[in-house]
Amino acid sequence: SDEIPATERDLADDAPWKQIQKNTFTRWYNEHLKVANMRLNDLGTDLSDGLRLIALIEVLSQKHVGKFNKRPTFR
Repeated sequence: SDEIPATERDLADDAPWKQIQKNTFTRWYNEHLKVANMRLNDLGTDLSDGLRLIALIEVLSQKHVGKFNKRPTFR
């Protein structure tokens, strides 16, 4: 049989549960980022410089993180 085992199918990059998780987390993240006037479009790239992650930490903790580079030159 050429059928892919269930565990392999569940771990595949295009597994349906992964897209559901991605969409759910993106919606949750954007709901919190409204406060900071920011938006997350792609989990894979938008968190890479850390700026949206810092914004989320500040929104959730209701505290200022302190000094950080607002224009990072590397990812």
